[in-house]
Amino acid sequence: MEEQVQQKKPLKGFSIAGIIVGAVALLFSFGSFAPGFLSVLGGFAIPFGWPALVLGILGLIFASKAKIKKTAAIAAIVLAIAALAIGYYGVYSAKADIEDFGDEWVNELEDMADELEDLEIE
Repeated sequence: MEEQVQQKKPLKGFSIAGIIVGAVALLFSFGSFAPGFLSVLGGFAIPFGWPALVLGILGLIFASKAKIKKTAAIAAIVLAIAALAIGYYGVYSAKADIEDFGDEWVNELEDMADELEDLEIE
């Protein structure tokens, strides 16, 4: 019997999965542009962005070893980096909005306390 030589197929699945997960992360990252502290919704892109980046890098490594086109892997990496950048922007923006809201609330409470001190109870 003749031995059949199996050709190894390149692992394109990592790149494709990276593109899909990166696209989902990018969709979530657009929540960063929501008004006020709702921009924290963009933070949902972060748990999807990191795996997309890892999958894209793995796809790039396997594509390099198999000497095939790296287009899909590079697309996954770009999507992941864009989603992570926008997602972290959303979290930072929400943090600033929440701190501003807290400062306004504290100032209002201090004003109320000053008004209570000014009242004379007879």
